[in-house]
Parts: sequence; C-alpha cells; structure tokens
Amino acid sequence: AKTFMCMVNFAYVVALLEIVVAFNYGKTVLFSTDEELASPMLLAKSMNDHEADFLSITPSVVLRLSELPFFKEPIKRIKALAVTGEKLTQQMGEKLSEAIGGTLWIHYGSTEMGQCASFRWRSGEDIRMGHRAEGVKIDLLDENGEEVGPGEEGEIMISGPAADGGYYLNQPELR
Repeated sequence: AKTFMCMVNFAYVVALLEIVVAFNYGKTVLFSTDEELASPMLLAKSMNDHEADFLSITPSVVLRLSELPFFKEPIKRIKALAVTGEKLTQQMGEKLSEAIGGTLWIHYGSTEMGQCASFRWRSGEDIRMGHRAEGVKIDLLDENGEEVGPGEEGEIMISGPAADGGYYLNQPELR
C-alpha cells in the first residue's frame, strides 16, 4: 500500500496506525475532510483521485460503502484493509474479502491501551482475536474474575506497560 486513507481526526489515537505506519515506511497519509466523511460519494472521489490503497475502518461501515455502486472501484483498489472497532463476524469477513482487492487485517485492542493485536485473515478461516502485543497480558475472565475455558464467554481484561493508570482503580496488583 502506498496511500493510507485516514478517516478519523489525526488527534485520535486510532489515527496513529495510519500516521506512524505510513511515515515509517515512507508512505502518504490522506486525511478525510468533514465533507468527505459526511458524503460517501465525495469520499469515493477522494479515494479514487488520490489512489488510496490502505483503509482502517469498522467492518459495518466498509460493508455498507462497498454496496454503493460508486464505491466499487475504490474498494477494489484496497491492498490492505484493517477492520477494527466492532465485532467482525464470519459472514462479514467473507463479504469483505470478496469486496477488496487485497488483504484483510483484523485489529483488536483498546483505545485506552493505544495498542492492538492484529492478524491477517484469509477467507475460510475462523475469526479470532490474534496475537497479543509484546509485554501485554490478555485474560478472558468470567463474572467472578476467574479464567474461562475454550469456547466459553467472558470479559477481556488487558494489562501491560501501556495501560492507562486510571484504569487500575488503585489496584497495584493489576499493573
């Protein structure tokens, strides 16, 4: 990918993905205007005009955009699509893989941490969380704070050096 389309305010931590990765590899960052974000047609035009080929966005939004006739071309040009911010179902992953012209990356993390675990997804694979970042501890706990077993539901608890101190609630053992 050579042009990263940034669809969030550059001051928002999620924009770090587009900005830092792009600049680190000598790529271009294209910031969407408020007008483009309010108008899918203007956004598609900007992506076409600037040949945007990397996009980080929620799965439901990109799926809705990909169904618009004027968005077919910019979506097909995408070499790397990073989906984040909401649950990605198997059906959504399959549809996105068909819609884009490149690789689908699933990013999972928390805004407060400023980090994410991510992985490349291929059609037909099960949707999973991915690999944790170095130094980060991820637990899946039940309502009593006990680890759950495989296939069981629980709450994701993330801790590590990037965790915001305010989330410890004065519990040093969580640091």
